[in-house]
Amino acid sequence: MNRLVPYLAALQWIGGLVLALSAGVRAREFRQQGTWPRAMSQVALALFVIAAVIVALSAPALAPLVARVVPGFDNPSPWRLAVFLTACQAGWILVLVSMGWTGLLGIVSRKRDARAELERRRERAQGRTDHDTR
Repeated sequence: MNRLVPYLAALQWIGGLVLALSAGVRAREFRQQGTWPRAMSQVALALFVIAAVIVALSAPALAPLVARVVPGFDNPSPWRLAVFLTACQAGWILVLVSMGWTGLLGIVSRKRDARAELERRRERAQGRTDHDTR
């Protein structure tokens, strides 16, 4: 089971990275209303990138070089996975809030568009009946 943890962590990191990017793109469609969700997705993206940098710096090939500068990298195994998973967890929470927010913005936008379309069709239908009776 312990052998699967790095692979599962990598999978959730990739998924979080992709969803953070897509949440940012989706929030951009709502312009001013999507400012906060876009900011949250950008922070989540930054957290995922920081997690990747920490894992890359603590890789067996780079750890001795980085340990010369940062003493905590000489034995990174106890804290590396914990920091990675904590950063990714915070990123996932931000992604989920951002996606929920943009989802609500999408629902409101669709309702507004549907209401405008209904009004347009009513006006058009009333315009034709008034024109036909004259």
